[in-house]
Amino acid sequence: MKISPIMTNFQAGVSSQSIIARALFELKKIEFDNNDLIYMRCLGAKDVFENGKEAADFIKSQGIKVEFEKFEDPQIHARWDYDKNTIFINSSYSKLNDLAGVLAISEAILHEAGHAKDLDPGSSLQEELECLALNVLAHRYHKKIYPGIFENQSANLFDEGVKLYENLFFQFDLNKTQLKERMNKMYGFLSAECLKHPSSKFVQEITKLNITG
Repeated sequence: MKISPIMTNFQAGVSSQSIIARALFELKKIEFDNNDLIYMRCLGAKDVFENGKEAADFIKSQGIKVEFEKFEDPQIHARWDYDKNTIFINSSYSKLNDLAGVLAISEAILHEAGHAKDLDPGSSLQEELECLALNVLAHRYHKKIYPGIFENQSANLFDEGVKLYENLFFQFDLNKTQLKERMNKMYGFLSAECLKHPSSKFVQEITKLNITG
């Protein structure tokens, strides 16, 4: 199979740079589509960052570290640790050293940077909605810039993460029932809102489902 120059250069770069360094590099390139931003606002997700560069600059300005870590729950993709000022990425994803994997990791970093931006250890359903929206905005940018890059990718980070949430957010369902059910299942233990993230109508509807677990 013929390998494109873009892929050849990328694979060469992986050997000389850490996956996380490459993911942070890709993060800086992310631009959000204006129509997608409007769509997210209509769902009740307020803007967190204007683009990936703003998120990357925030990470750098706050001295936030990004590292791989083994999680007790292998289903967790990434987490923000306030006390350690670190974004941890599931260490199992350190094997995803192709371009698709690095792009997906950059999307996970963006999500956690959204949590870190508050400079507090807490979260809420509303905050999760807005950080998941960041995931989706970045994923749609990557699909546009690298057509077909996520096809035939089946690791947990894809099937239960970046690909899944794009499908749920943009599912042809005005009520977004499956998205609400997913968020209730994953984050229903959280309060609806927190100081910097007042709850939207969308989140208030999630709290009424009572299907956590």
